[in-house]
Formats: sequence, structure tokens, C-alpha cells
Amino acid sequence: MTSSPSDRLTRAALDLRIETAVGQSVEVLRQHRDDGLLDAPHAALADAHRDLVAAERDVGFYRVRLAGLASSDLPVDQALFARIERTLDQLAQAARLREAKQTAAAAALEPIEAGDLRQVPRQIPTKDVAALLAIAQGAKLHEHLVTHRLAVATPTRTRIS
Repeated sequence: MTSSPSDRLTRAALDLRIETAVGQSVEVLRQHRDDGLLDAPHAALADAHRDLVAAERDVGFYRVRLAGLASSDLPVDQALFARIERTLDQLAQAARLREAKQTAAAAALEPIEAGDLRQVPRQIPTKDVAALLAIAQGAKLHEHLVTHRLAVATPTRTRIS
């Protein structure tokens, strides 16, 4: 399921907290969710955020609709008052739903923030980075049978110990 273009433009109140806790944008988080790359807590957060954005979009829709009713060239009569009252009720319901979705998203965010004891990744030595890059480009990893030393042989016959 992909997000609609309006979802990418709609910002939620928790976006900054989510981006800080996750370490990436909410768009990337949702893309990783769509690709199935997230663990359970992050997937739950992405789903809760998607629901929150939909609720936020609904609130915006009813606000624009109400503004259009109030500022249009429609005749001021009982039918207009009924439409305004109905739109106000729909806006109130959408706002209550948004608050519930925001509470659910905050609850899904709490375990991630609590487990946010990010450890600084240890530095990988330069020769190991070179070996990993060579393996990624098709080199083969060899282990000496007696000494158990590892070496990487690249396609150009260069060996990296």
C-alpha cells in the first residue's frame, strides 16, 4: 500500500518526535514499512502514523469545507445553516478521531523512545571496509586451513588480508 501524494504533504504533530526517535524521516519510515523492512515496534509506529496522517487530513478537509460554506456566495438561509451545523459536527468528530489516533501514535512511539539507547557504532578499520567493498563487488573470501587467516581475493587477483 503506497501513500497518497496528500499524505506526503500532510504533517502531523508527532512528526518531529518520530523523526528524532527513529533517526530518519517519516516518509522513509513509511517506505520501509511498505517494503517490510521494519521490526514490530517500528511497523506499529509506521501504521499508527499513517492513521494519524489520515485523521489529520480529514480535519483539514472539514476545515476547508466549513470555510467555503462561510465565505461563499450561497444564499443565507436555513439550508446553509443546516449544512454549516452538519459540517461542524463532522469537524468535531474528525478532531476527536485525530486526538485518538495521536494518542495511539504516541503510545506506539514510547517503546521506541524508551529503547533509544543508541549505541555509537564502533569504527570499522579501513582494511575491513576495503574487504567488505571488494566482497560486495564480487570478490571471494578465503580462509587458510591451518592458520585460519582470512583473505579476500578480488577478480583482478588482488588479495586483501
